[in-house]
Amino acid sequence: MNRLVSLILGVLLLSSHAFAANKEWSLMQIAGEETYRSAVVRFQPKDLHAVSGVELILEIGDSSVLHSQWQIVSSDALSFLASEVVSFDPCRVDGLLAPIDSEGQTLIAVDAEVIDCRINGLEPNREHRLRALALLKDGSRVTVGHLPNLVTTAPDQRPLPTDTRPVIYALGSILLSVMVLAAYFHWRDRSVIQRKARLAHFYVLPAVLGLAALIVYPILYGIFLSFTDADQRHLGEQDWIGLSNYLALITAPGVVRVFGFTLLWVVANVIFHMAFGLILASLLAGNQLAGTRVYRSLLLLPWAVPAYISVLAWSGMLQVDGLINLLLGTSFDFLVDPNAARMSVIAVNIWLGIPFMMIMLIGAMQAIPRDMYAAAELDGVSRFRQFLSLTLPALKNAIVPLMLLDFIWSFNMFNTIYLLTRGSPFIGFGEPGATDILVTYIFDVAFEAGHYGIAAAWSVTLFLGLVAFSYIYAKQTRVIEGMGR
Repeated sequence: MNRLVSLILGVLLLSSHAFAANKEWSLMQIAGEETYRSAVVRFQPKDLHAVSGVELILEIGDSSVLHSQWQIVSSDALSFLASEVVSFDPCRVDGLLAPIDSEGQTLIAVDAEVIDCRINGLEPNREHRLRALALLKDGSRVTVGHLPNLVTTAPDQRPLPTDTRPVIYALGSILLSVMVLAAYFHWRDRSVIQRKARLAHFYVLPAVLGLAALIVYPILYGIFLSFTDADQRHLGEQDWIGLSNYLALITAPGVVRVFGFTLLWVVANVIFHMAFGLILASLLAGNQLAGTRVYRSLLLLPWAVPAYISVLAWSGMLQVDGLINLLLGTSFDFLVDPNAARMSVIAVNIWLGIPFMMIMLIGAMQAIPRDMYAAAELDGVSRFRQFLSLTLPALKNAIVPLMLLDFIWSFNMFNTIYLLTRGSPFIGFGEPGATDILVTYIFDVAFEAGHYGIAAAWSVTLFLGLVAFSYIYAKQTRVIEGMGR
């Protein structure tokens, strides 16, 4: 019986290969469609029902490279999977532009009759060979089409120089405004204090000019982009669309979920950074514990080692065959389950941030006068009570700004999530991943989807939100002298 089943499967497999091999496609280069290092090829497939995908192999001399991939889907699934992102090697299916999926594969309907694709990466006046490999549903590959003489005669052209005058004018205006403002403050200071502030503004002017050129201009340009339809297809030729990008933020799929996880991420990091930092600083601030210097050095390592090395090491330890599962005796994939992945990225970032908080608090604790603790010990006050009544009030001027800085850093912490999970696992098509926070989501919108205008609107909104929170926090806690008056 088993032999009979194997024989039938073998016959079906051979017949599928023979079926695909006999369905040779027609491939031809379309005349008059050549452009700079590219040409358009027309594919006329015989039958796509037995095919799950297609690979286009470009051959030059003795070398070959995978040029692009297609995914064959039904017409109903195409409308569900289609995105607004266009491939750098666009294809038109029966005259309509074919979309791509999240992995960059062109989506082709199973009933497609004529497919016109632009093949980029050609060298002028040199023959190329193009092969189409069909991926059958049993996992095998069969050559279904071959174009032996794909060429482009369009010569290489040096692109026209970019008009940088708007950038130069904008930077010049910003720097000139800063210099005029510095000259005004210098004149005002000299009219009040003749000698002490004579050269103070000239000392700080180079740093202020650098900040204006490297920070102020990009911020202003980002604000401008947020009101345009700039994307990867026509950056530099964008049109003004007003508040459309900001309205799109509200209706973006998954925005509530990513905002909620961002808040959880920030609050958890700030609380645990401060809690563990206080505990470790209390243990290591004095010399009561033997080997204090050794412990300080060891606990400082997570912060001293470059973050990307630490995060990549954690990524390996959290794999199924990593150190964590080896120690626990399990085989759990911490980076695939959404909830486990969220807890993993939070735990790793907490581990990375504790040493900095510990060192800052140790310095603040060592500045507290020892006389208070000596008097408290004479009165029989316990160590825990000393910590609550003496240490915490004395550390307020250090804890309040440190928590604000940690809040801002955690909100903008891109490295940990990008290197550990890149926002995955993915939950829905076109939505942010389970571990995406706002900054990683903005990165995906800008550089994965190519929607620069929407990403700029996100950045401006996030920037204004952080500025507003920082101002309210500083005013309520009086972290900056005079703000609470």
